[in-house]
Amino acid sequence: MECRISNKRTRGYAIRVFMTLIAFIAIANTNQVYAGQVASQRDERQSSCSFKMDKESINFSAYQPHINNKSLCSKFPETTGITYFSLDLLDEKLRGRVLQIKVTPITKVGGELQTSKPVVSMEITSSPTGVVTFDYDFKGDIGRYRLDVLNEVDNTQGSFEFEVGAKEFEWDGKFGQKVAFGVFGAFAVFMLSARLRRKNKA
Repeated sequence: MECRISNKRTRGYAIRVFMTLIAFIAIANTNQVYAGQVASQRDERQSSCSFKMDKESINFSAYQPHINNKSLCSKFPETTGITYFSLDLLDEKLRGRVLQIKVTPITKVGGELQTSKPVVSMEITSSPTGVVTFDYDFKGDIGRYRLDVLNEVDNTQGSFEFEVGAKEFEWDGKFGQKVAFGVFGAFAVFMLSARLRRKNKA
C-alpha cells in the first residue's frame, strides 16, 4: 500500500515537472515574438556605438543583410558576404568637411598592436544628409579591425574598433533559449532523481 502511494506521489511529481517544461517551451516561443517587437528598442541601445572626432560625435552601425536585418555594433558574426557600413555624422560641422575613411586590420605582434594596409580607403568631400555609407566583403578574414575617420585640414581623427567572426550571446536568440531549456531540464531531472533516491531509501 505504501509502495503504491509512493509511486503515485512520484508520478505526480514527474507530471508537474513535465508540465513545467511545457510551460517553459511556450514562454520561449513567446519570447521569439517579443524579441521581434523589441528589436527597434535594441537598435536604439546600439546608438551607444559611437565615437568622437575631436568634439563631434559619429554613430557607427553595420548590417549583414544576407543573414538578417539586425544592426551590428562591435561584433560581426559572418566573415563572408557584403557588410554594409553606416556612419551618422551627428554634428553639422562634420557634414561639410572633407573626410578620409579607412578600415584597417589589427594584429598583435609581440604583445603590441600593429596595423597593416587598409582594406577600405575612401574620401568624402561632403555629406549634406549626415549619413555616410559604404560596403565591404571581408572574404573570410577573421579578426579585429579599426575604422578611422580623419580630417587632414583640422588634423582631427576618430576611431572605432570591431571584430569580424565574433558572435554575441543573446538569451532571446535560439541558442540562448536552447541553453536555458537545457539548464532547466537538467535541474528538473536532478530534482526528480534526488526525490526518487530519497523514496528508495525510505
